[in-house]
Amino acid sequence: PASTYCKSMRAYKNSLVALNITKSSTNYPYMIKWSHPAVPGAVPSSWDETDPTLDAGEFDLAEGYDHIIDGLPLGDSLIVYKEASVWRIDYTGGQSIYSTRKVLGTSGAMNRNCIVEIDGYHVVLTNNDIVIHDGTQAISILDKKTRRWFFQHIDVDEFARCFVFKNPFFNEVSICYPSIGA
Repeated sequence: PASTYCKSMRAYKNSLVALNITKSSTNYPYMIKWSHPAVPGAVPSSWDETDPTLDAGEFDLAEGYDHIIDGLPLGDSLIVYKEASVWRIDYTGGQSIYSTRKVLGTSGAMNRNCIVEIDGYHVVLTNNDIVIHDGTQAISILDKKTRRWFFQHIDVDEFARCFVFKNPFFNEVSICYPSIGA
């Protein structure tokens, strides 16, 4: 809708899901908003959550008071990353359309685009680790010494420039970050 913006938008099932919403210059950092389902390849017809004939809607994911950072589908779920937690959103249909469940409570994503899916897992750059998870259990991929080295070399004033990407040709994930003084 006019004067409505989001920090991140992802496709999930046949809808678009907007995360961390700003309406008329007021930020709602816990809000998730989704469109009415669209025909594949088409733009959704509406985001109007007040129309009872549509499946568009919105809700707040406010438990924990950490802001929503980003999201990415994993299997049949949309995984939503907050600053200090990770949530699973599943399509249920019916009155509520989606159900939510907290899956990880120790850390979230460092920034937008700090998550990639590879072989049914998410690799995530968090504020204090790099983890891989399947939507239920996270495992650190760094040993203690490497983790300490990595986070001591990130320029904390520029952490918003960190991102993660995958190279499927080589079956590898790259973590990109600004080093101190770079």
